[in-house]
Amino acid sequence: NISRIISLGTNGVLVEFAAVLGASYTVFYSDNMSFSNAMVAQPAIVAPGSRVQWIDNGPPKTVSHPNTNTMRFYRIQRNQ
Repeated sequence: NISRIISLGTNGVLVEFAAVLGASYTVFYSDNMSFSNAMVAQPAIVAPGSRVQWIDNGPPKTVSHPNTNTMRFYRIQRNQ
């Protein structure tokens, strides 16, 4: 569950979520709430603690910078 999303202006977007230490997570992002065109941020994140703060600041993690003029939605999935 995402607990916080903060715009960092031209520096990107901070996404924070609760995690299990050592578990692997995939970040999905989309420009629409239905995630009909969802993309995957690379690489997966291994949680260093009980909370993860991930910054979307564009390539190489995501294909583009999270433009402040376009909405970007995020989902977090724990990997098996």
